[in-house]
Amino acid sequence: MMGLTAAYWYKEHNQSNDKRHQVFNESANQVLNKIHLRLSRFELLLRGIKGFYESSDFVSRSEYSDYIDALEMSQTVPGFQAVAVVLHVPAEKKAQYMDDMRRRGYQDFRIKPEGERANYAPLSLIEPHTGSNLNALGYDLETNAKIRLAIYEARDQGVAVLSSKLTLIQDEGKNIPAVVMYVPIYDINKPLDTVDARQKAIIGWVSGPFRISDFMASMYTQLEKDLAIEIREGNETLFSNATNYTDLHTTRSIYVGGKRWDVTIRSLPEFDARFPPSKLMPLVAGGVLLSALFGWLIWLLGSGRERAVSLAQQMTHELRQTKSDLECTLNAIPDVLFELDIAGRYLGYHTKNESLLALPAQQLIGKKVSDVLPQPAAGICMVALHEASVHGMSSGQQIEIPVGDETRWFELSVAKREESSADNPRFVMISRDITDRKTATQQLSIAAIAFESQEGMFVTDANNLILRVNRAYSAITGYSPESTIGKSPRILKSGRHDKHFYASMWDSINHNGSWMGEIWNRRKGGEVFPCQLNISAVKDAQGVVTNYVATMIDITLSKAASDEIKMLAFYDPLTHLPNRRLLIDRLTQALAATMRSGEKGALLFLDIDHFKNINDTLGHDVGDIFLQEVARRLSQCVRVGDTVARLGGDEYVVLLEGLDSESLTAAADVEACALKVLHALSQSYDLGGHQCRSSASMGAVLFDGNNVSIEELLKQADIAMYEAKNSGRNTLRFFDPKMQFAISARTELERELSVAVEQNQFELFYQLQVDSANQALGAEVLIRWQHPERGLITPANFIPLAEETGLILAIGQWVLDSTCKQLKAWEQDPQKNKLKLSVNVSAKQFHQPNFVQQIESTIARHQINPNLLNLELTESMLLEDSEATITRMNQLKKIGVRFELDDFGTGYSSLQYLKRLPLYQLKIDQSFVRDIHEDLNDRALVKTIITMSHSLGLKVIAEGVETAEQLEFLIANSCDHYQGYYFSKPLPIADFEALLSKLA
Repeated sequence: MMGLTAAYWYKEHNQSNDKRHQVFNESANQVLNKIHLRLSRFELLLRGIKGFYESSDFVSRSEYSDYIDALEMSQTVPGFQAVAVVLHVPAEKKAQYMDDMRRRGYQDFRIKPEGERANYAPLSLIEPHTGSNLNALGYDLETNAKIRLAIYEARDQGVAVLSSKLTLIQDEGKNIPAVVMYVPIYDINKPLDTVDARQKAIIGWVSGPFRISDFMASMYTQLEKDLAIEIREGNETLFSNATNYTDLHTTRSIYVGGKRWDVTIRSLPEFDARFPPSKLMPLVAGGVLLSALFGWLIWLLGSGRERAVSLAQQMTHELRQTKSDLECTLNAIPDVLFELDIAGRYLGYHTKNESLLALPAQQLIGKKVSDVLPQPAAGICMVALHEASVHGMSSGQQIEIPVGDETRWFELSVAKREESSADNPRFVMISRDITDRKTATQQLSIAAIAFESQEGMFVTDANNLILRVNRAYSAITGYSPESTIGKSPRILKSGRHDKHFYASMWDSINHNGSWMGEIWNRRKGGEVFPCQLNISAVKDAQGVVTNYVATMIDITLSKAASDEIKMLAFYDPLTHLPNRRLLIDRLTQALAATMRSGEKGALLFLDIDHFKNINDTLGHDVGDIFLQEVARRLSQCVRVGDTVARLGGDEYVVLLEGLDSESLTAAADVEACALKVLHALSQSYDLGGHQCRSSASMGAVLFDGNNVSIEELLKQADIAMYEAKNSGRNTLRFFDPKMQFAISARTELERELSVAVEQNQFELFYQLQVDSANQALGAEVLIRWQHPERGLITPANFIPLAEETGLILAIGQWVLDSTCKQLKAWEQDPQKNKLKLSVNVSAKQFHQPNFVQQIESTIARHQINPNLLNLELTESMLLEDSEATITRMNQLKKIGVRFELDDFGTGYSSLQYLKRLPLYQLKIDQSFVRDIHEDLNDRALVKTIITMSHSLGLKVIAEGVETAEQLEFLIANSCDHYQGYYFSKPLPIADFEALLSKLA
């Protein structure tokens, strides 16, 4: 009786405990899935940024900011710290990189920490562009060992990689755990099939840093609040949010970015509060009935021998019957019953299946559980015995023991025998084989967890009526179980698929047992959405279909992300035209098609004339609207099947296909299309209230697929476009090999000029400057290039190229050094130590942020008198950033440097502005002096310049004086100083010093 009561109590308790374990496992799976989904979504967005950057020739700060804003990452992946672009910068490209950063608007940008290294990986773009994120700009990732390992792995493997635990540069000095995800950016025009190739093609990385605590906090509204979560990577703890947890726990691993995170989830007291103790059924007190029976027996014995004998015979029969009934009952119970003492010694047993015993029956009696069972199982048995000794009973303990060739699970119920003495208690232990039940429970738990996965699931009967749906199904479709069960899945039908689609689906299910594919469904609210659907038929032993099981995944986000990635990879984000990658793909196909068909194709390369003026005067926002309007007009001018692409900036390419096989006819068609485009682009533009006009220069090249590469075609079209610009703009030019020759010559000259800078192939010439008494005042310093093969090259033939390439900075510094060296050489010569030298300064040189420091350090290095150094500036360069210009000039004037305004009268100078400049002298341009004795306008203009200059307290020097008549006029009008061939042509230093000796 006591054993049966114990078994009943155990059943009630076990059902409650199983439910608690099941809910905990389901909650733990949900936590894990949400963490993994957030990390995967973050990686997907970083890959989208990678595609955006790889498909653009140059990404400005504003373009990057606009793109990141459009992603709305604070809603998509809340908790992120920033998204950044890190560039790979070899040491030899550091100077070019710094120039690029200035182009992006970072005038004070520097790489941190400073120092010379073979390679740099500076953080170059970051959003949000505020607060502590700005501290990270310029930080060199190569200097951090943990980060260096991560970016190198991402570069070599071509995959997203997560860093180990670190502290962000934004949190320097704080103990805030964080990690960073890196996605490599490559030059997509280079091969990427090997590690070596990827190392050579690396451009940089997209960097996604986030603090682990912020990452988890942003998710906490989605996670179970009665669970404690701990995240570890190896021995490093990344996150932990509680310590007062209870007994349930599980550890799972997730893999992302090449790292394994071990996530331990534990139950909190709040979780246990959801499962109050079960109310056990009252135990049946069988002892009361048994006491009454014995009392009645005593009464009978006292009432007489005969009656007692008769009753004894009757009771003996009844006892025998009861024993028989008890034995039948015990034999019907599949459990094993043991009698044990407090030491765990087996005193007796009962079972109809002795194969469930750990030892043969004859060996069992007298042994202790510790002698028979494995240590863990024996320990559990002893715990149950002691619990029964104290409380009278114990139930629910489970042990695992080997039985025969297998391991089986048993559940124990133990009751203390009431009649046993306190000194020698006896216990009845029921051992029930629960192996099959435990296996079934585990399978049911797994099935339940699987059914309540992130995928929507529904089960139908053979007639395709829904029997069951999971929570994910309701979340995806909007239909509750009550509104779905008993209905056909046709309630989700979107109307986008015809009957042939469904016929093909059911043909696959009937013949193959399953179907999988993308399908458009309709939510309860009417919204149509894409999903991945998998349908499987369930059959019985006879092969008859009994059910259909379907799983669905809402792929709205992934499909949108896929479309976005495709858009970023192949289309320009501003105009939505094909980008360079897609253009090259279509051009490749066009070349193959022309080779097969014999037809010709054409490539038109367009550049907007003076687009910079629109950006500078109206702003970049208006400039973007203009570029979008150009794209729209271009698309309207071409045929269906032709391609209009934007390469970047204001450069567009039009690919025309299917032209006539005759070159002249094809060229005529190209010209007609080009004229249509030029006309369309020259019409007035309404840019958000701003009216403007523009034009385009266009180069064209025909192709037929024979012996020409894509790179060569683009190069030829580009050359023809530049020829159109040189021809006055707003026109078309077809490619001519002579153009390529001129471009090649220019490229060769640029290469030779770089060599000239390295080898100091320059020489200074000096042109005499005198006063009205023909006394030498000094000279203008003029540079010449002593080419080893071409001989002497004048500035007009190489200075413009030096300006374009940036070599003018090195050349300008060489001129300054050489001039100061010459002034120092004259310092001890009484004939020459008062001569002044005038040096022309380029606009790029003057507008360097450290120009003043360069001049000061050059003067100090050569230890010259700064009053002898004149710097010649042009009018146009003074108009740019006028306040900074005046500040620089005043700083240098304080140390004695003088300024001359060169070529005065050829540009635009405001007198109000002119009087604020700390000038010493104006130079009248030689174009006015040349015809001074013939042209009345020139004569009037020169007079005006002299008068105006004197009124402002400035000296005047006239250049280009070549005749006595010119000199007479200038002297008559009080010109102060003179320069020109009349006095001397530019001379090398030796000849110039000889001339000075003659004048003396």
